[in-house]
Amino acid sequence: MLGGMTTTRLDGAIRLPDGAWVRGRGLRDPAPQGPAPDFGLYLGSRRLWLRHGPDLAWPQRWIDWPDFLLPVHRGRAVEQIRARAGPRGRAGRGRVRWRGGADRHGPRLPRRARRGFRGRGRPVGAGELPPAGRRDALAAGLDPALPRAASHGRRSVGRVTTAELLTDAFGRIHGIVHRVVGGLSADELTHRVGGEANSIAWLVWHLTRIQDDHIADVAGTEQAWTADGWAERFGLSFDTGDTGYGHSSADVAEVRVEADLLAGYHDAVHERTVAYVKGLVDADLTRVVDRNWDPPVTLGVRLVSVVSDDLQHAGQAAFVRGLLH
Repeated sequence: MLGGMTTTRLDGAIRLPDGAWVRGRGLRDPAPQGPAPDFGLYLGSRRLWLRHGPDLAWPQRWIDWPDFLLPVHRGRAVEQIRARAGPRGRAGRGRVRWRGGADRHGPRLPRRARRGFRGRGRPVGAGELPPAGRRDALAAGLDPALPRAASHGRRSVGRVTTAELLTDAFGRIHGIVHRVVGGLSADELTHRVGGEANSIAWLVWHLTRIQDDHIADVAGTEQAWTADGWAERFGLSFDTGDTGYGHSSADVAEVRVEADLLAGYHDAVHERTVAYVKGLVDADLTRVVDRNWDPPVTLGVRLVSVVSDDLQHAGQAAFVRGLLH
């Protein structure tokens, strides 16, 4: 939810340069203790609005933002996010909420902080469920494009560049890795379900090695594993070119390291990956990077392969963490 200025701290919030307190939280999470917000800005689909809107006892506005996609109407979304959404003059508290993930708010809070939420907004009445009609929805402050999410969504996605799409994809992997390893002990990181399954430590090390190896190859650079001394820091007995492909159960057991080391190596590789993909354009994706296959592998196929492999292993690691906690 999005709020204005206040002299009273809003629990779990950050304070922006203009004095506004803003708190981001998934709708599926319980509300923190303390004062309620003066206004709420929600990012989600019409279904989410129907499920949660009637239960919210403060003024609110909703932006139609399907999960894993861009906002249905980008212009209105930008306008509402920039605006001071809600009646507050020089005082107010607010929050930004979405369904459950951390992806949507990550890149936006810094921009909000710089802009200080300049502008004006029109709120929905406290506890009021906006009507479904387009004209009434607009009057209530709800994005009138809600019933047409699919068609508008496709057009919005079409404006994403190759670099932005790849940066987002690798950013999701990076985020999952940190959420998986954060706060785990070495024993938890090396826990093997059933005594034989791959551990979190090995999965994260392997997915990072694959990304490091493959991106360095297409970029024509040395891997972070050797260039930045990560191989020495991990102290594994494997060859420096080993990525974990074809490892035995004994090999998996050897990867026993602390969470900070795993996260640090992944951070280093992620930084190199993003620096590379940010410079790509559509024409680059057709470049052949591996002729050992029939048909030859293009850059686009190789990058999709890395994203796919990494997301699968990151999901496996997240599953193991879920069993532990």
